[in-house]
Amino acid sequence: MLKTETPDLVVLDIMMPELDGLATLREIRNARDIPVIMVTARGRAQDRILGLELGADDYLAKPFDPLELNARIRAVLRRLRQGFRTRAPIVLGPLTLDPAAMTASIGGQDACLTSAEFMVLDILAGEPGALHSVRR
Repeated sequence: MLKTETPDLVVLDIMMPELDGLATLREIRNARDIPVIMVTARGRAQDRILGLELGADDYLAKPFDPLELNARIRAVLRRLRQGFRTRAPIVLGPLTLDPAAMTASIGGQDACLTSAEFMVLDILAGEPGALHSVRR
């Protein structure tokens, strides 16, 4: 699914059939910079530390309250967006990017972008004509 979709955040269980969650996390980190929250029945500190060191943005042990998961999702997305809040809008011809709201418009019409798409556009619009590398 990650080959065709660009989610704003991934909630990933460590104990999955076929490919375990830690291997999946490694693949996600090698290909994309998407926030990941790990959930698992493995609650030992060593498991949490490994998940965080491999690149998880947060870790939640089962059983958990769904409201806590929702709060953690909002917190991770809030941290992601915080870096954009203090910047003025960028205007390039018909394109307007509003970092505070993480919105884009073209000729006054809203462009429906995921947070990842917005971040890429923000990087490119912030330095028009500059060369940017992709982390793999």
